[in-house]
Order: sequence, then C-alpha cells, then structure tokens
Amino acid sequence: MSDTIFLIKAGLAFLVASAWVVVTALTGQRSAKWGGVVAALPSVTAFSLLFIAWTQGGWAASETAGPLPAGLGAGAIATMVYVRLAGKRGVAASLAGSALAWGIAMFPLLLI
Repeated sequence: MSDTIFLIKAGLAFLVASAWVVVTALTGQRSAKWGGVVAALPSVTAFSLLFIAWTQGGWAASETAGPLPAGLGAGAIATMVYVRLAGKRGVAASLAGSALAWGIAMFPLLLI
C-alpha cells in the first residue's frame, strides 16, 4: 500500500514538473525575455522541496535544502558557461561545457 501511495505521489510530482516545463517553454516561445524570467523563478526548488517533504517527510526536505545555495551557484556557473559557448560552439558543445562546469562546481559538495 505504501509503495502505491509513493508511486502516486511521485507520478504527481512528474506531472507538475512537466506542466511547469511546458509553461516555461510556451512563455519562451512568446518572449525570450519572459521565458528567461519564468525559467529563473525558484519554483523548481519550491516544487522539489514540496514533493520531497510530501513523499519522504519534512526532515528529508530539510536535509536536502542544506546544499541548495551551493547548487544554485553551480547552476549559475553552468548557465554562464552555456551562454559564453552558445554563440561560438553551438548547442551540443554548449550543453556539454555547461554540464562539465556544473559537475566541477558541484564536486566539492560530494566531499563534505
């Protein structure tokens, strides 16, 4: 029974996240500027913590929230790398470079 409830909660989390991605993409199609604003909203973090708390308890969300500021910084670094590479190297290289930059920035967190 608890496995079924967890799967329902996880499925709902995926539906909410998918809906948010669609809203962000549609906003970006209408206006790149507003698409960036919507994508930068802390809603992903809020939804993530909400569903972690809902499926695993408040203590799990509390533990997860600890490294969030560093993770957000790593995300900012990855975004800057993507923007710098996008005009010069294309989408694939930009994605690879930003993922690499994110991984390098996040690695020290794994050692703590």
